[in-house]
Amino acid sequence: MPGNNANAGTSPSAPRQNLAGLDVNALAAGSQLLFARGGAWTNFNVQIRNLNATAGAPLVFDAYSPTWGGTSAPWIRAGGTFYAFQFGTYNDTTSDGGYVVRNLKLDGQNIAGAWGIHVRSEAHDLVFENLEITGFEIAMHLQNMGAAGNVNVALRNSTISRNSGMGLLGDAVNLVVEGNTFAENNFSGSSFNHAIYLGGHGRNGVIRNNIFTNNSAVNGICTGGNLTVHGQWDGLLVEGNTVQQAAAGGGCYGISINGGYNTAEYFRNLVLRSNRVINVGGCGICLTSAPGALIENNLIVNTQATYLAGILIPANPLDGGDDPDGGAIIRNNTIYYSRAAAGSEGVALRANSGRNVQVVSNLVYFGGTSDPYHACFSHRAPSDYSAFNNNLCHHASGAGQWSWTYSTLSTARNAGLDVAGLSVDPLFVALPAATNNWNDQIQAGSPAADAGNTSLSSRIDRLGVMRIVPNIGSRE
Repeated sequence: MPGNNANAGTSPSAPRQNLAGLDVNALAAGSQLLFARGGAWTNFNVQIRNLNATAGAPLVFDAYSPTWGGTSAPWIRAGGTFYAFQFGTYNDTTSDGGYVVRNLKLDGQNIAGAWGIHVRSEAHDLVFENLEITGFEIAMHLQNMGAAGNVNVALRNSTISRNSGMGLLGDAVNLVVEGNTFAENNFSGSSFNHAIYLGGHGRNGVIRNNIFTNNSAVNGICTGGNLTVHGQWDGLLVEGNTVQQAAAGGGCYGISINGGYNTAEYFRNLVLRSNRVINVGGCGICLTSAPGALIENNLIVNTQATYLAGILIPANPLDGGDDPDGGAIIRNNTIYYSRAAAGSEGVALRANSGRNVQVVSNLVYFGGTSDPYHACFSHRAPSDYSAFNNNLCHHASGAGQWSWTYSTLSTARNAGLDVAGLSVDPLFVALPAATNNWNDQIQAGSPAADAGNTSLSSRIDRLGVMRIVPNIGSRE
């Protein structure tokens, strides 16, 4: 049921057909461009630089219910151009913004080099929500090209799937990525492409409650990144996300926040909280140049017979003036391996992990079929820790080491580490598995209950509720 461009386009009963002949950038603040549900548009592209729009009265691209009864999301099919939506123009120094794009399906139709949404040149106050973005090389590219950068950008409740390269690439100030699903992006499994790749310079970023499923996978095996951050970021919160793979090789990092350039990099005021990382490869949570990072209440699971470091600091060598690590707080995390490969580690703190680190109230469990050559901890000298206590390390097979330095808890205690630690079965209600949604709940009589450090344990569980008692690990 095509519209007609001779229509005024101001009611569902008399819609226009497309944007031809319409100057989008001259529309008044608060204007809405609504696409019929059930409709489809081909060779779509629009460049937006509307100086009338504001955050309070944005220019809106949205869906409406047509009189003929269409219900599916409007299908916006790119073709023959570099992008579907582009905000800003090359070398533009005038900040513009106040844009909303919602309730649309953007389809790149697998055209090489196509981008779904391109934001550049100091755009501000952009909201993208309830979108499906698929079939592009890059689903969304936030490209800071001016002094102020892109400011106040939100991507919410959208599905970013089956894009050949990146799901989300770029940087912004006050960036919120929340409630989205990133699935099966990066077809090649390249280590240079990721479901989310934040780089450049960013401040006050939030990546929260997203689901990452089978990204960077080739023939069912993940070989590239999932959530990766490089560059210079200050104030980044990564919370409540689930990163899951069916199977993974060694380069399939889960949450990787590390230097990747030959210029100075840092990740200051970083918080990683209440995330679940399932069956990745190499390392679950990998940090470098993240002084004072808070890592709490995360669940890391590996049911593969592969090597994994659950939490690793640092993951990369320093380069070009990077911030040194130190002062990290690692607490109330659960790391579970059902059949770990040789060399696997729970919390791995390498030679340059820094001083004044806290490792408190973590639970590390190695299943009964794990290779006997594994350790719950890798650590520096005891004097480098402001606290290393109340952790639980369990080897279901009876084989394995407390750390690479101290084979048993008793020898670690003699060195001043984990004086109140435990080496016992934590008594899960059931071992974490796909069938119970990776639940790591402990039984009422668990020795881990109330065994955490009374003053240094996390007071927040994975649901964001204040804890009453400092249980070891992350208990819902």
